[in-house]
Amino acid sequence: MRILMFEEKQIIRELIEPVMHKQDWQIDFVTETSLFNNEIKNNLSWYDFIIIDINYHNDLTLLNDVEIMQQQTVIYLTVNVSEIIKQNNVHIITKPFSPRTLVGKIKQIIFSDLVPEYGDEYPVLVEDIQVFKTYDIETSHFKLNFATREVLVDDHVLEHLTLKEYELLKTLIQKPRQVFSREHLLNLIWDLDFAGDERTIDVHIKTLRKKIPVYGAQVIQTVWGVGYKFDEGLK
Repeated sequence: MRILMFEEKQIIRELIEPVMHKQDWQIDFVTETSLFNNEIKNNLSWYDFIIIDINYHNDLTLLNDVEIMQQQTVIYLTVNVSEIIKQNNVHIITKPFSPRTLVGKIKQIIFSDLVPEYGDEYPVLVEDIQVFKTYDIETSHFKLNFATREVLVDDHVLEHLTLKEYELLKTLIQKPRQVFSREHLLNLIWDLDFAGDERTIDVHIKTLRKKIPVYGAQVIQTVWGVGYKFDEGLK
């Protein structure tokens, strides 16, 4: 599979390239808008996916070219969803994002296209799609998919969790009502040689609660003098 990606930032290209190669996917980067627009006009058929990282100063004249976008599957990386004309083959990932999230999105698109066409003839694909479309944990209000790190609250995707916030939620929710000490959480989620102290847990718990709509402070509970637990027995 061949992917064309418009990405101006070298640090992001360096993060994404090895992840794509690990999947045996070829990815070509374009860093200038004029070259990208020219590549789209002349060589669109070469690519299976187009990925566009949108920055405010981009001059992507083909950004909302409906005719061209109908010819190819496009993934936009953006902080402003409203600037994208939504088409059936247009997909959006809200920034900030991780390379793992991008890979998971591409696989979701591939499998959703293949499974209806081939059905049970490709059991491996059907098995794989379950990794991305089912959830490892489902509670009354929460769903977690470990492969994609997707978190849903009342079937709405929870955006912008940091890696540590996600790991905290995952750890707590896997053992509901079990009390975790701050030291235990540090050992589980942070490196053993982490130089910080247990107050780091308090800070991350505070931000995690704020990011979880409605239920944050109710389900992530403080056990005074001990630590924290996940309890969905909402009051």
